[in-house]
Amino acid sequence: MFPSPSILDKDAFKYSVLKIINNGFNTDNQLIHHASTALHTMESVTMPVAQHTIDVLQLLQAMLEGAHFTGSQRYTAAMIIIAHQQGKASLERLAHDWFYFFLWPIKKAFRLSNRTLSEMPTPSADSAESFFSSNSDLASDFGTNNHKKRFIQMLSERDGHRCAVSRSLDFRFHGGDNPGPNNRVLLDAAHILPRSILEDSSKYSLPVTLDIIKSYAQLPSELINKLPDEIDAPTNGMMLDHPLHTLFSYSEWCLHAIGEHKYAVHWFGNSWYQVMEGTEVFFQDLSQDGISLPEPKFIALHAAVSHVLHSSGTAKVLDSIYDVYSDDEYSSVLSSEQSCFEETTLKLSLMQLASDSHQLPTSS
Repeated sequence: MFPSPSILDKDAFKYSVLKIINNGFNTDNQLIHHASTALHTMESVTMPVAQHTIDVLQLLQAMLEGAHFTGSQRYTAAMIIIAHQQGKASLERLAHDWFYFFLWPIKKAFRLSNRTLSEMPTPSADSAESFFSSNSDLASDFGTNNHKKRFIQMLSERDGHRCAVSRSLDFRFHGGDNPGPNNRVLLDAAHILPRSILEDSSKYSLPVTLDIIKSYAQLPSELINKLPDEIDAPTNGMMLDHPLHTLFSYSEWCLHAIGEHKYAVHWFGNSWYQVMEGTEVFFQDLSQDGISLPEPKFIALHAAVSHVLHSSGTAKVLDSIYDVYSDDEYSSVLSSEQSCFEETTLKLSLMQLASDSHQLPTSS
């Protein structure tokens, strides 16, 4: 069983949101101010998640702030404004949907992405396949070993066999001249948008998640439709040393755009790596073979989600639940007395996480 959207699937709500978005009389700043004012008048309310609680106001405010990174302020503000007009319960339902269909699936996928590509199982058909099967552009070898090897090879060549942030050299590289620091480390081919985001045991919830991603990241429809192609494409990756990859997957740091394909490192958590705060990262094709650079919208989405997770306190809640479930201590997190629909769904989802049978969608 999987939760159903409580407001984002309502046609009347979506129509009202679109009217505000398409209303040229209100500037983005006016809508942001209107939404912020609406939230400031809202009484404090919490949303139970297993043995934890999430502050609904903080989550909605964090979503509004995070929209700055992706340019989706108008969409996010309109959502909050219409929900506020419909009353407190609608604001709670909006927070519910953004949590269960956006933040949780992406956070889960980020945690899963901490496994190296060699540890990721080769996917077979699953229930999510039906969602993508109607798209003729899907790559026939999505998720196969050839796809993974090509992803690693192209990223390594494009990034000069070096970590995009620390510039450390991959210890496996034994080529010719390679200007830069001589220190050698283990490098990973890191996904920006985790490939397991396409992993969902419900063909009904995956489209909702992708629709939120499309709107919040301002992704064009053709990019969403080709997401299985893009997941293992150079546009969705960068070479990182292993610890940095792990912390990137935990959303402990992100990249803030400061120019064309130029970024500054920003840290959220406590780590000695924080000495890299502000480090500039400039992506270029060092292979000179025309390998595509990282998609700025993917980098912006990671930055936005990282901000929301930390600013709202959601990161600590989800990490805490994940860590307990990944140790098979299911009963200690969701007691039999806590039988609300969302908690049961979260339990089932985390039980899937703890197993080794994760499957990614593939084309038919």
